[in-house]
Amino acid sequence: MEYVIEIFDAFGLRRHRFNRVPLVEISSHLPGRPQRVRGMLPSMTPLRPGDRVRVWLDGALAADADVTRVDPEWGDQRKLVIDRYLSFHELLAFEAVSGQSLLDSRVTASLFNRSVTELAKEYVNRATGRIHYTVEHTGYPEGAEREYAKFQARRMGVNELEAGGIEHGDWVGASRIDASNAYAKDGRTIAGLVVDGAPWPDLRLLMVEAESPERDSDAIARHPEVAHWSDATYASSGYALAGAAAKEALQARIENDGIVYVELNPCRDVFGQTIGRIDEDGRLLGMIFGAGRCFNAAQVELGHGRTLLHANGAILPPALRLKEFFSYERKTESSIAALDQVLKTFHADGPLEAALTVLAYAAGAVWSVNERGVITMRRADRADHVTFHDPSDTAVAWSADARGVVNAIDAEANPAHSGVGKTYERPASVAILGCSKAAVTLAAVSHEADLDAVINGMLDDLAYPERTGHIVWLRGNAAVRPGNLVEIRNPPVERVDAPIEGEWGGRYAEQLMARVASVTHRLAGRHVQTKAKLTSPLRNGANPVASLRRAHPGRETMAAFRLDDEHVGLDMGYHLDGAG
Repeated sequence: MEYVIEIFDAFGLRRHRFNRVPLVEISSHLPGRPQRVRGMLPSMTPLRPGDRVRVWLDGALAADADVTRVDPEWGDQRKLVIDRYLSFHELLAFEAVSGQSLLDSRVTASLFNRSVTELAKEYVNRATGRIHYTVEHTGYPEGAEREYAKFQARRMGVNELEAGGIEHGDWVGASRIDASNAYAKDGRTIAGLVVDGAPWPDLRLLMVEAESPERDSDAIARHPEVAHWSDATYASSGYALAGAAAKEALQARIENDGIVYVELNPCRDVFGQTIGRIDEDGRLLGMIFGAGRCFNAAQVELGHGRTLLHANGAILPPALRLKEFFSYERKTESSIAALDQVLKTFHADGPLEAALTVLAYAAGAVWSVNERGVITMRRADRADHVTFHDPSDTAVAWSADARGVVNAIDAEANPAHSGVGKTYERPASVAILGCSKAAVTLAAVSHEADLDAVINGMLDDLAYPERTGHIVWLRGNAAVRPGNLVEIRNPPVERVDAPIEGEWGGRYAEQLMARVASVTHRLAGRHVQTKAKLTSPLRNGANPVASLRRAHPGRETMAAFRLDDEHVGLDMGYHLDGAG
């Protein structure tokens, strides 16, 4: 297996590139623990906290982390690095970590009569930061046409933009737009628009970031090193060339497709007032449409722009699902499967991680997040990897751990709404392992059917001994990720725990199936070795019961939500309640 380690400085410039190192280890985990890169780089390589480390295995991104510790040393000594004592005159030990702050983003909303798929997407779109899901996308013009169709679905007479102002309404059509003198100032700004006979300020494309053709304030903000460059130096740089290409592409859209609709950012605060329509430079923020396509999405699809979350996503209406722009940067598949389990109510007021864990159990699904921040959620019905007994290539350890078994749960739904309470248990597990009970108040749901779905999904996982152990690929495995399901076939040893009737919800009756809890890649010289630690096939997170308890509002918030209140479902000025 080939690997590449890249070091970037705080400005995003690549300073070093290695394909051979003394010893580096990459550790990735299921949600709840950060990714970590640590080890030793060649000689006294300049490295400092704040730099960024990216590791590629066979061309696939395996790690992207910020350097937090650097330990350069010189001397004729032996030093413990990871788990080896190594002798070096000069060495540079380091550690880099990618934080879990994206999953800690707090999401708050009460939604009704939605499928788990819809709920998961809604809450991901509510979370700040680059955490996102992907949709099926191959290339232009799929994304541009997709965003146009979404706009047409929300374009109604009642939300047409007012004449002579921008406070009321969202969109304006061709009959009111004079774009005869409109032009692209750069790859994400259009100037010269006239609406209702009055000149408009420059319009910045929402969700799009592009290089600047000139050394302006935007270029300096993105690349601080150019502050000390001359204009001539910048003009000959790759930044300027990319900026010129983006400007030309946007100009082509204006000339070839025409500007038929303009939609200003429709985000509103809790009082119904528009927010996020004007940026810090006085430009309007919005979406441009023409010839059945969205200019914003087209710039990203064609490689002339990157996805930008204005205000880290805090001023983006969740209903627009604008985080789908991340899918337009490359070829992608749908990362959240079609899960048809419908919840009558779901009140989320806590970390995104907790809400996704509860939703996954309700649908009998598993979820994870990768190094790009992509949320994956799907049914645990097929293996991602099948490992056969082959001592020359793999080593397998298999065991069962009953210490964390929970086979009976006293559960109560939101006491401010219904007060539904029941005891759930798995008799076959209790008969063999004894009763191990937990008590949970799940205020995220209010109906008995919803409570049944969540708790039964959790018992499918927790009522049986955890499948632990590990698989080691002696020549490395770049494809395995935390959250993958692996099946072990033809092992030389049998499972040590007795099968229990109904275990894992009746799944995997004849299979040795497990979920990857963590992956560690060890890079040394020309060699790569990969070790995957295992857990139960339906396990969502290190402590599912704790996640379930964090997924609901506190007592004050619970009391504030009443299903018979005429304002229920109102959030950030949008009606979020479903039909029925």
